[in-house]
Amino acid sequence: MYEAKAHPDVRSGKRSEQEVLAEFLDTFELHLQLELNLTSLTKDVRVDNKMFTEYYRNVGSSIESDEQFELIMTTVWDLNSKTYSKGWGTHF
Repeated sequence: MYEAKAHPDVRSGKRSEQEVLAEFLDTFELHLQLELNLTSLTKDVRVDNKMFTEYYRNVGSSIESDEQFELIMTTVWDLNSKTYSKGWGTHF
């Protein structure tokens, strides 16, 4: 699950977790729209594995180190939660 409560705007009270989550989901839609060179895209608020992987492949290319990327992913996706098993797959 995406962890919006740690976002600076949520922590300061400027925006709600739901607003931050909606904006974050929009980034996937926008990325897909640009990737497919479409003028518009119907929002379905779904992020499939391919969209997720491609988005983070592009994000990862601008991160200086694997450790920094891992920290970002762990924080944003709450991967230290007891609910999830730890470890990175080879598909990243």
